[in-house]
Amino acid sequence: MKQFEIADASASDMDAVNNLFDSQRFPPAPGKEGVRLALDGDGHMLGAIYVETAPDGSDNVKTVVVNPEYRGLGVGAALMEDALRSHPDLRLVSRGVSVGFYEAIGFKRCTWDDIDPQYKADCDSCEDLPTCYPVPFRSAL
Repeated sequence: MKQFEIADASASDMDAVNNLFDSQRFPPAPGKEGVRLALDGDGHMLGAIYVETAPDGSDNVKTVVVNPEYRGLGVGAALMEDALRSHPDLRLVSRGVSVGFYEAIGFKRCTWDDIDPQYKADCDSCEDLPTCYPVPFRSAL
């Protein structure tokens, strides 16, 4: 694996970012604020993360996606580590298939009480709920 860097997204990156998010059935980021990219040495996007502040004031990973050909190479973990530097008390709701990834990078399962109610409502109304098996997580402080 080539080395990669993590950088803020620019407005011109957002179509590619939202296409990547859409490829995994995640909603688009509303803008470049809170979006960071993993880029290879040639500037190609390997993955992206979107962190937002919820109405309750907590910082939450809304989306983290790695291009399929770069999965398993540390890109997702690097994006999460980068997010933790700016947001040490980070929360998220994981799809059931991704639980092992979050546990492996040190996140701890938490209760839905630790998650902003809007995210729970988003899960409850999602058409993927019957097969997603969402699990709330919080960074280990």
